[in-house]
Amino acid sequence: MKNQKKLNGYEMASQDLSARRGFANSQKRLKSEIIRDVTFEGVIEGARSIDILPDARILVQGYSPADGAPLAAVWSPKADKLETLGLYGSAIAENASSDPLSRSFFPWRGGFGCLDYDRVHVISADFSRCLQTYPIRNMDFLTEMEISRQDAFGRTPKPMSAMAVSDDLLLVTLSDNFRVRVGRFFTFLRRTGDSFEWTGVPVELNSPDVMAAWRDRAMGSSWLFIVDAFLGDGKLRTVTNGGQSTHFNSGPAYETKLIIDYDIVGAQGNERGFWQRFRKPRAPELCLKAVTEVPLGDLTCSRNMSYSVLKLYGLNKTLIYPPDLSAPLGMLPLTPGMNLGQRKHDRVALAFDDETMLVGDKTGFNLCRILLEK
Repeated sequence: MKNQKKLNGYEMASQDLSARRGFANSQKRLKSEIIRDVTFEGVIEGARSIDILPDARILVQGYSPADGAPLAAVWSPKADKLETLGLYGSAIAENASSDPLSRSFFPWRGGFGCLDYDRVHVISADFSRCLQTYPIRNMDFLTEMEISRQDAFGRTPKPMSAMAVSDDLLLVTLSDNFRVRVGRFFTFLRRTGDSFEWTGVPVELNSPDVMAAWRDRAMGSSWLFIVDAFLGDGKLRTVTNGGQSTHFNSGPAYETKLIIDYDIVGAQGNERGFWQRFRKPRAPELCLKAVTEVPLGDLTCSRNMSYSVLKLYGLNKTLIYPPDLSAPLGMLPLTPGMNLGQRKHDRVALAFDDETMLVGDKTGFNLCRILLEK
């Protein structure tokens, strides 16, 4: 690991709210404006993620108003509306798994991928067709994990979400075997011919370097929650707020999070040629690069990871940072006039792509533009 640090300027991470407010107000003030207000009413409920796609469309994942089943929808700037959800449902209906809770969508190969428990679907960009379904041929990988073999009830980790590293490699977040909707492991799925297979060694966040940075707050935790993860340019940035023994604690000693950065090694086979057909691809690995301590808040990264944004807990303020999380580039407040509209600052999630900013909650989102100095 190259470095372990506190976020620049935040030695007061464990101090009171007024100290964090003062630090935020001392930064260069940025502005934004609302371009469009999009509602989910009647289309999708309980939105759990909102992502900006490479072609400027917005992917929303949530639940069906009719039966509560997990659903995805796409908002297109040209059509200025959410695309019909029925197309996606019918696209994979014939080949869907029996476990919809382990189903997640991600941008992939010019359209979308869908990790569907024991298979991977390739879906067209308009959600109208399932172009191909790949089975995952070694599902016993999950039952053979040490955590599964030690469980008296036969419980195993479940796939929670996936991100495309390349056309042939996916990075997957697996749950714990007991708290099945909490991320615990990272692992890889690699395409080999007409199927996928689990490959490499599952990685937990509790390496010695990470646990040393967390110090006494781990309080003997055997593992740390994966709160969020971001992928770009062969690098993974993940966020944790502690483990089981810190989850319900509060107070200054717990008012921080850890940002853990990894390099993805062996992700792409650059060698080509006749003899490569007879060589087994190198298993990809996550190599720990840096551990950074940040104040309590929600961290997100721009789509291409060119900057990171920290939404400070208890404040209507965000700090924008360069990729290395050094000195802030500026402070962008969350206000009704600039980006919130009718939404509450403590109930919104944020997404970014260059100067584009999304401010969303369970009912809809505001499409905003960050105003750059002329």
